[in-house]
Amino acid sequence: MIRDDRGVSDVVGYVLVFALITASIGTVFAAGLGGLDDRRQAEQVNNVERAFDVLHDNLRDIHRNDAPSRATELRLAGGTLSFADAVSVRVGEYNETESGWVDPANTTNATIRPVRYQSGATSYVVEGGALFRVDRGGETVVRPPTMVRGANRTALVFLSTRAASQGAIGGQTTARIVAERAYRSHVRTVNATEPDTHVRIEITSPRAAAWERYFERTDGFTVEAAADGSVAVSVETETVYVQRTPINVRFDR
Repeated sequence: MIRDDRGVSDVVGYVLVFALITASIGTVFAAGLGGLDDRRQAEQVNNVERAFDVLHDNLRDIHRNDAPSRATELRLAGGTLSFADAVSVRVGEYNETESGWVDPANTTNATIRPVRYQSGATSYVVEGGALFRVDRGGETVVRPPTMVRGANRTALVFLSTRAASQGAIGGQTTARIVAERAYRSHVRTVNATEPDTHVRIEITSPRAAAWERYFERTDGFTVEAAADGSVAVSVETETVYVQRTPINVRFDR
């Protein structure tokens, strides 16, 4: 008698084909989900950067065009919107020989509360008129501050954002960042009055390293000292105009 094994062969074949199809679908599904998640996260980061770019322009608009207020919408997408730790800026006449500030009357100070969005290891920070991106790769200046150097004088613009609301906003909601001019810009002239003095900018900030790199590649400024959390820069011109615009910022849902 001749045995017929074709039925068994068909069943084994179906099982093998089904297993192959299932494994292929599972592999593609797993890889595809990972790729889609990476793409989604990248798009969220791009959206936040665009929103903070708009915020940066809105703050400058308040300063430059005397606008009373501006509002910027931001989809949080699981991140947190908050005010970062205060940053201090000092611009004044400095005596390098004696290593000290010459005259308090010839010095201007500003305290700034930066606006920050944090999601995982990535954050965007608007600070003093500059926009920074901070991630595992370090700190980067996305949009520079307003600093204009002429033949004999330099103009510095610091947007002094101040916290007008408490706490932070997080989750999946959409937040509004409302910026309002506190009062008119204050312009102060700082001069180097002696042969052995110069105008010095001193910034104390968690993003001091990014400020340092910005000044290093900007004509008219020389980095004198840098430490963890602070940077000191000399200005080549003898006269510096410091314009400080105070802006109240609050967060609305």
